[in-house]
Amino acid sequence: KKYHLDESIEGSLRAAFEKVAQTRLKDLLGVARKDFEKEGRPYWIGKSVWERLRAFWMADETFIKRRATNKANRGEQKEGLRPSSHIGGSWSFVEYKRKKINNFTNL
Repeated sequence: KKYHLDESIEGSLRAAFEKVAQTRLKDLLGVARKDFEKEGRPYWIGKSVWERLRAFWMADETFIKRRATNKANRGEQKEGLRPSSHIGGSWSFVEYKRKKINNFTNL
């Protein structure tokens, strides 16, 4: 299909598209960067680009320090409990609070 757009809104449409595309690419690269040792190269990134990205990431001191800190935090035990993890369940904090208030008022 071909679409014909009003030329007067083409610029604003392109700007909106590029903003969404930029955010999505940033998210995808963030996931690839986070998992690049475990998962390997994502199918959508070419081999030469992947090697350059890995070299760039491994030269980034901030990334290396943050990665080491996060790895240590994931394995850290607090008060003799298992390694820290998300234990809040599937309810959001706001929903949990609302349910607790409702239970309290229904006594």
